[in-house]
Amino acid sequence: MDRTERFYRIELLIKRQSGVSFEQLLSELEVSPATLKRDLQYLRDRMDAPIVYARDDNVYRFADAAEAAVNGGPSLRPVAAKKHELPGVCSHYVIDRDGTVYDLVPTSLMCRHTVGLNWTAIGIEHVGQSDADLLGNPAQLRASLRLTRMLQGRFGIATKDVIGHAESLSSPYHRERVASLRTQTHGDLAKASMDRYRRALAALPAPASLR
Repeated sequence: MDRTERFYRIELLIKRQSGVSFEQLLSELEVSPATLKRDLQYLRDRMDAPIVYARDDNVYRFADAAEAAVNGGPSLRPVAAKKHELPGVCSHYVIDRDGTVYDLVPTSLMCRHTVGLNWTAIGIEHVGQSDADLLGNPAQLRASLRLTRMLQGRFGIATKDVIGHAESLSSPYHRERVASLRTQTHGDLAKASMDRYRRALAALPAPASLR
């Protein structure tokens, strides 16, 4: 089991049991205590996962939204944790600030990351807190563009269909069966930011399927 698989497994274990002990994680992941400590620290510090240690219960769990605001900063995960919904928020890929790409979930599986588009979209999340964090970070942006271009070639995705969260409602592929969610969208990667991103994407060599 590599590190990205462990990250995904840690999240699933905590969600399924509403908290899991250090010993349980060691048993499930079959790693050393030192490796597990590094994994938990990385998830908290680099991926903004709101993992907290509940001393009274001797378990690790996800903080609710209020705890996360104090202890861990913004993240998508507290919303799912607070609603007690499964499978919770997930994304196929996460790109770290240094350009490291984490392949978390096979693209053959549906992830829950964009209301109305989960049925067809491939989710790429970027570590950061604003559009400018991505667009102003050459290493992260370069990795993102390369990954997206590769996915375009693999799945025949046109550049116009590469969109940001904030553009979800304007996508011709938007479908949402839950009435209360049909107008729900996100604030990140708005059209102006994505116009810059798509221009940079179009400047790369075209994938074979798009030539």
